[in-house]
Amino acid sequence: MSETQTEFRSSLPVSPDHFVGRAGDLRAALAQLQNGNERLLTLTGPGGVGKTRFALELARRLEPRFVDGATWVDCADLKTPLEGVRRTLEGLAEQAGVNPVRQLEQVLRDQERLIVLDNLEQIRGMGKLLESLLGVCPTVTILATSRSPLRSPFERRYPLLPLECPPCEAQTPPNVIFQTEAAQLFLERAVRVEPHFSPSEQEAQLLAHLCALLDGLPLALELAASQMGNYSLR
Repeated sequence: MSETQTEFRSSLPVSPDHFVGRAGDLRAALAQLQNGNERLLTLTGPGGVGKTRFALELARRLEPRFVDGATWVDCADLKTPLEGVRRTLEGLAEQAGVNPVRQLEQVLRDQERLIVLDNLEQIRGMGKLLESLLGVCPTVTILATSRSPLRSPFERRYPLLPLECPPCEAQTPPNVIFQTEAAQLFLERAVRVEPHFSPSEQEAQLLAHLCALLDGLPLALELAASQMGNYSLR
């Protein structure tokens, strides 16, 4: 491996928070990508369900298995497959005057690398380009996030669902409420804002209703928890 490749070994972003929940999803997604047969896994689901954060956690666990590391590509502001190729090359070795698609194939042809393409739903035709890339680069694996599938024959889809919410029945014990994924995420993020926050039994019931009201969507739960400095569960 060249010095240039070593320098760009990983471009995974640093997450400011602890990953909460989805242990079963992580095991299932890791199993799919570790069996050697799946090389394009698309995490699908509605906005706010946590696709980006899940992809980052999954990529961190997978990265040690790739000799040439992992490359993270944020595609949220892109519109065309060519823009996606150029953004990917920014983390590798772009050369002026060279066809970007051919160059990306040349760079990755002999590499064992994980590429994470985040927010692909607005790029039409990306599935076809990735199909061609994987055909030329036999040891590259792609992890993508998108609200809709890429519709490539190489693609295996993994739909992410909202987090498990606690039951809202009045007789539900607080410890049962606190053990659910949605409640755990809210509490973990709330403590970052209010370090001494410790919900009472009455507040546990309110938390259960809040999780249900927010449909167990991680983004909504995190936004609600971030307001604990201004509001309470009462």
